[in-house]
Amino acid sequence: MDDNFIAFTSGTILPIFICCVLPICIVLIVFVFRNKGLAKKTEVLKLAIESGTQIDPKDLMDALVADRKKKTVRQSLLNRLTASVVLLSMGTAVIVVISLVSTIAEGGKTFFYLTGAVMIAVGLGLLIAYFAGRKILATDIDMEGKVAEAKLSAEREAVAVQPQEK
Repeated sequence: MDDNFIAFTSGTILPIFICCVLPICIVLIVFVFRNKGLAKKTEVLKLAIESGTQIDPKDLMDALVADRKKKTVRQSLLNRLTASVVLLSMGTAVIVVISLVSTIAEGGKTFFYLTGAVMIAVGLGLLIAYFAGRKILATDIDMEGKVAEAKLSAEREAVAVQPQEK
């Protein structure tokens, strides 16, 4: 093969593939699997309705609409904290590693310094959002904890009341 052809394809086709084709494939895969899951749920509900089983409309809508569990306030705050720590660590690591590596050209170092600085800035923003959210949403977090404790105690009482099978 011609060396110019290899240089052209490696310099143009790979970035086009990564920037265009790969995201489209990822979105397509997610879309197909969500549709398959919804089709399975619909088929099960259709069979239940045809067999004459009584179905609560609220449960029907919950089964069809809600694919993912709703995150609690505490879970979303902890996800924010996790993301901030990861970004702060990665940004610091990028800056430290690039400072220690001397084989990269000066223009490349500037790019990596800026990348690390952006990671650190976003990590700090998420960290500030975590602490502000924790302070502002303290009552909601306490309420969620009380609701969870009440559900747990009700489940324990229901299990304790059930007769033992021999």
